[in-house]
Amino acid sequence: MTYRYFPLFVLTAITVSTHAFAVQYMKPEEAQRAMFPEATAFKDSGVRLSAEQMAEVQKLAGLPARSVAWRIVAAYKDNTLLGHVVMDDVIGKYELISYAVALYPDASVKQVEILDYRESHGHEIRNTAWRRQFVGKTVQNGIYPGEDIANISGATLSCTHVTDGVRRIAAIAQVALKKKYAMIRRARPLLGTLADVQATGGQTATAIETGFSAIEEVHRLMSFHEPESDVSRINRSGASAPISISPRTYEVLEFAQQISTLSNGAFDVTVAGKLVDAGFLPRPAHAGNIDADASYRDLMLLSSSQVMLKKRVWIDLGGIAKGYAVDCAVAALQGHGVESAIVNAGGDLRFLGQAQSIKIRHPDKPTAFVSLGMLKDCAVATSAGYFSKIRTADSGIDPLVDPKSQACVRWEQSISVIASSCMMADALTKVVRLIPRGAQKILERFDAYAVQIDQQGNITYGAYEQKRVLNV
Repeated sequence: MTYRYFPLFVLTAITVSTHAFAVQYMKPEEAQRAMFPEATAFKDSGVRLSAEQMAEVQKLAGLPARSVAWRIVAAYKDNTLLGHVVMDDVIGKYELISYAVALYPDASVKQVEILDYRESHGHEIRNTAWRRQFVGKTVQNGIYPGEDIANISGATLSCTHVTDGVRRIAAIAQVALKKKYAMIRRARPLLGTLADVQATGGQTATAIETGFSAIEEVHRLMSFHEPESDVSRINRSGASAPISISPRTYEVLEFAQQISTLSNGAFDVTVAGKLVDAGFLPRPAHAGNIDADASYRDLMLLSSSQVMLKKRVWIDLGGIAKGYAVDCAVAALQGHGVESAIVNAGGDLRFLGQAQSIKIRHPDKPTAFVSLGMLKDCAVATSAGYFSKIRTADSGIDPLVDPKSQACVRWEQSISVIASSCMMADALTKVVRLIPRGAQKILERFDAYAVQIDQQGNITYGAYEQKRVLNV
């Protein structure tokens, strides 16, 4: 699009000359493309601040809003909002500095670019390392010079004034843009946790209801506790008797068996008996005793959505069904034209549309969070046994069965897997914990990657993960 840049404030009683040292690094149109290279369209999205909004901006930023009218460009990929670009000018020491700020729809900073620099000194503010300090920041979590954003020796005034300008723009985004594209959010207790659905665009209210209906169906079919679920029916059945189940349950079992085969049983839905013995699950009603040596190999998948047990065994889909439910909810939202959405079921998340800031609970301090950066159009599942631990004489165990000892063990750390589907990510967290060396090839097979956070809050990426970029 053709973009003519107009300065957003007028200088009076000051003559600004074209300095011999002036350098134009980018034109506004070039900055837009550099900041949102995946965008298919840029649209004017100007904002006029009300008196109340200007007061709120000043309260948040500690600076005057400076102007009522702000010309802002919205970046879209097809119908999905990627974010906004704001062009602005500030004074360095004597001359104007023209710069651009890209923001995600949640009002966090995506990128800062210097367009024109006219001072004789201080060109270092264009250094990538300095500008990278702004990425992911919001006006609430600090954009202050010398504190959150380090100054550069010899360019202190330029650093300070650009930092102040970015903070002002972040405040305007928080007040005028984030609320403009605010998501509708609903939550309900399902799947043994709290299912949370957020969405914007399309038939939002209807879409959210349809999303919850999809989660409810998975709960009805795959709950260990529901007496008429497919899982309960399988657990009551005897060996060598085919059972007809829902195609949805069959789909989950089919993928579970694939992961079990690849991991040589590290992931195994037939360990419910061990979880019952450890006190994590109740004994299934009207179910006979199980064979102690039974495993995933004794669960046969037949045609026409039928299954059969070679040996009597109890299954539990708690390590995969939540992720599948999230995928079903997202599919329902997409069917109603939703542009952006977040679906969360007890730490199993999937994102649609705009990029989102991801924070994972600290494994040793569940009320504290560790940031993973920005992600979009993907799924994240995290397992750490935050609230499910059972205390023992030693320390405690989690509902996680080690295939070697056939006993419940501790998670000991937080493991997150990022993948294209939440069902996939949900299952792979267990594989990463139980067979960390063998997990690497399995992750690569599914183009997934793992992030581990230890008890000190340190983040670790494997060799394959280091090739991936978290910030979109």
